[in-house]
Amino acid sequence: MRSQRCARLQLLVLWLVAAASTAEQRKTYDGHRVYDVAVANRSQASQIRQLVTEGGFELWDDKGGSSGWLQVQVGPDDVPRLESVLNTSDVPFRLRIGDVQSIIDSQQSENEAHRAGGRAKDLLRDGSGNSSSRAMRKLNAFPGFGTNADNRRGRLDSGSDRDGAELETNSIYDEEDDDSDIDGFNLGAYHRFSDIEALLRRLPTRFPDHVTLHVIGRTHEGRPLYLVRLREDVSAPATKPVMWIDCGVHAREWISPAICLYTIGRLLAGDQRWLVKYDWHLVPVMNPDGYEYSHTHDRLWRKNRRPVNYCTGVDLNRNFAARWGTFGVTFLECGLTFPGYRPFSELESRAVRDAVLRDRRRIAAFNSVHSYGQLWLLPYGYSWFASKDIGRQRRVGRAATRAMRAVNGVPYRYGISSRVLYLDSGTSTDWAYRAGVRHSVAIEARDKGFYGFLLPPRLILPTAREVWAGLAQQARMLAR
Repeated sequence: MRSQRCARLQLLVLWLVAAASTAEQRKTYDGHRVYDVAVANRSQASQIRQLVTEGGFELWDDKGGSSGWLQVQVGPDDVPRLESVLNTSDVPFRLRIGDVQSIIDSQQSENEAHRAGGRAKDLLRDGSGNSSSRAMRKLNAFPGFGTNADNRRGRLDSGSDRDGAELETNSIYDEEDDDSDIDGFNLGAYHRFSDIEALLRRLPTRFPDHVTLHVIGRTHEGRPLYLVRLREDVSAPATKPVMWIDCGVHAREWISPAICLYTIGRLLAGDQRWLVKYDWHLVPVMNPDGYEYSHTHDRLWRKNRRPVNYCTGVDLNRNFAARWGTFGVTFLECGLTFPGYRPFSELESRAVRDAVLRDRRRIAAFNSVHSYGQLWLLPYGYSWFASKDIGRQRRVGRAATRAMRAVNGVPYRYGISSRVLYLDSGTSTDWAYRAGVRHSVAIEARDKGFYGFLLPPRLILPTAREVWAGLAQQARMLAR
């Protein structure tokens, strides 16, 4: 009996070790495809979303078909089933990405080249795409760099879908402008959270007159939630209006934290005149647990990392108290848009709520940066109705998107979120508007789905410049 118990115990230990090893393995997407599924209007987009969800497939984006297409990701074993479902329903579709893992590997290889190459402008000049031949040869040495490799892997190349997918040639930034690093930190590459944290902790020492760093909370895994406050003079009374910007709400949207870091660099090294008119409050990585997990285990992870029964994670941008749990969510705990079981159930959303409420009388604009779609989204997401401030919001949105397009010629669209996209609930921007911030905006950065969440590092600086142009135009108009 004792020997049998020992044998069972040994088997149990081996099983647990194997399970733990499996759980820690990096998720790969070999053979996974992304399809564009055509939608003619919001009603059809809703129907197709339901069709895709009930079929067990995964929507690669939750934009509701703002470009006329929904992106659907499917594993290799389910490709025939998806195509059969769409054909049976007489829904047009086309292949977007033939192998998701190849694109992930390509992005990673290019990112390593950028990080190894030092300052980003030494690899790629500005947004123009003009670079030294040696830099281009260095990047071309990595698999997946350039159009030919993309085409070999089954990537779709179709007209306007490429808007924002490649570098434009009419950048308004001069080659001598050096906005590619801050204190030696390369702003043209994607970085791990520990590297971002190290930069943030250096800033108050490097810019003592302008920067204070605050920990507004901690995550389930114990990582700090940093709030960077930029001011003309940190010793003066805090009375100026505040521009709020948060980034990295969804883990897989790597371009978002990169945009926040670029904005910090721009304000400290290039455009300090904006510190005369405003205080700037930035949360560069609102979801550090998920962001780090997307680097180490699952590149396409979206939610935070708090365990919920047998699943993990809550969609932080469905966890705010703005008609919470009514639209654009699933209460399947493993679902991408699971909103939790009550508003502000998550440490991250509570930290942002408390930080905003402390300064809400001073906050002139609340901006939350996401990807992708090239959109400037206004309240409300949970209702077809416009807000009472829609007139001014539209004027600012029109001017901001024009300024964004002027940088590289890449178009951005503005409008009420529910009308541009579809109904969703529990978003931070709707909550902020209801909390009293008259200008509350969700910014969807590049692109329109050509790369989606896997935007190449060579497009970080062009994209960040576009978003900064929109933010600066917003600040300019609100200062009038």
